[in-house]
Amino acid sequence: MPRAHTQMEMPMTTRTLIGSLVAAAIASVALPAQAAVRTYVSPDGNDANTASSCSMAAPCRQFAAALSVTDVAGEILATGSGEYAHFTIDNKNVTITTAPGSYAAVSLAPAPVTGVLITNGAVVTLKGLTFKGLPHTYGVQMSGGSSANVVDCFFDNVGTAIWVQYAAHVSVVGTTIVNTQYGIEVSAGATVTVANTSMTEIGSRGIDISGGTSGTATVSVTDTQMSCQNNTGPWAVSNSPGTGMTGKMNLTRVTVSNCYVGIGNSPATAGVGQIVAVSDSMVTGNGFGLWNGAGTFLSAGNNHVATNGTDTGGIITTTGLLH
Repeated sequence: MPRAHTQMEMPMTTRTLIGSLVAAAIASVALPAQAAVRTYVSPDGNDANTASSCSMAAPCRQFAAALSVTDVAGEILATGSGEYAHFTIDNKNVTITTAPGSYAAVSLAPAPVTGVLITNGAVVTLKGLTFKGLPHTYGVQMSGGSSANVVDCFFDNVGTAIWVQYAAHVSVVGTTIVNTQYGIEVSAGATVTVANTSMTEIGSRGIDISGGTSGTATVSVTDTQMSCQNNTGPWAVSNSPGTGMTGKMNLTRVTVSNCYVGIGNSPATAGVGQIVAVSDSMVTGNGFGLWNGAGTFLSAGNNHVATNGTDTGGIITTTGLLH
């Protein structure tokens, strides 16, 4: 025979109803956003969408918001064409990519600002971003990160496109730099590789090792074209480390034209460790083609250095093919 309910018992239907109400109340409480392997930004997005981890269905508006909910070694994908605010990547491993067919421009206003500041051990890859518009600004500044890859990016009318001011590893591949005062600035301790890149309308220096008081900066350049705004002032390639600092540059299959100095070696501290080595390259139409103010300048026999105002200046050592 069914027994009567006691005061401690409730019918099943009552317990089920109460359980449903409790579950609904819990679901209505806003929970912290969970990190996602891939997040999304779009000009139509909203930074409040960090609550849903900047998903494809609910993208965020700015990269900074998406960074806050992107997992370590995750990716942020810009899915819509438009302008995005400048931002800092601090101590995070992340890839930031522009979706095919989209145009993602990082704002450099108001000057002076840095488009992407990389610091504090970050490991970063930037793909397909655009930096455009203002002198006295920096496109990408590496001030403390561990490594960065700049791939298929575009810099136009920027004070300095890429500034590596820290002992980091940086690669620049398939990138276009137009109408900048400084293309790639490199300081002590940094290791930089440049490949399949174009620099045109250089206003002051294209690739430049400069500053610093100690340490060694190393730059390797391959399959890259460079030209300047005029041949009365700018240098395409300059090894100009500060006093006490060492600079080493190796250039292969590089084309340089319409600059005051095509490729120059002018360290503040002379010594055999200050090296510029050039092979399989073409240097034409410059005020000075190859110029060595101090240190060691090695030019392989397969270089084409001709029709410059002065083809070579200083001590240039002709060598066989460089390895």
